[in-house]
Amino acid sequence: MPKRKAKIEFECDCDEPQFVSLDSELSFYELRAKRKMPVGVEKALTGIIKKQVWTEAKTFRKTAPHEYFLDFQNRKGFKTFVKAIAEFGREELFKLSGHPKIYRYLYLGGYRYWRDENVLNRVKASLIVRKNGVSMQRLPGGKKRK
Repeated sequence: MPKRKAKIEFECDCDEPQFVSLDSELSFYELRAKRKMPVGVEKALTGIIKKQVWTEAKTFRKTAPHEYFLDFQNRKGFKTFVKAIAEFGREELFKLSGHPKIYRYLYLGGYRYWRDENVLNRVKASLIVRKNGVSMQRLPGGKKRK
């Protein structure tokens, strides 16, 4: 089977080379992604992450705390992330309440990123737990879900 080439352009307005450290759990998930992320793409995403102002999702503070930014706040950064998630992310079932839903996630620098329409979300990867093939979010401070 011939290898397919990525038709994705990534731009980085980084001032200097940046490195992303991954702990062993994240490295495992990175290895399970469809394709290994090139260093240039990782560098571009890290530049966006550092410069982006992330907003706390207050309505999910008690159930699934995370941060986000909207596409119009950084169109170029949003498009770059969406392309990276599509190319290098992995699909997982996520359950907050009710039936699980499939999302495509990208693990990078200790966070899990995903897109939901015009919103780019992120949560600390250490808050994600998996049970029976479904990922769920643990509350900070070890609090149990009701």
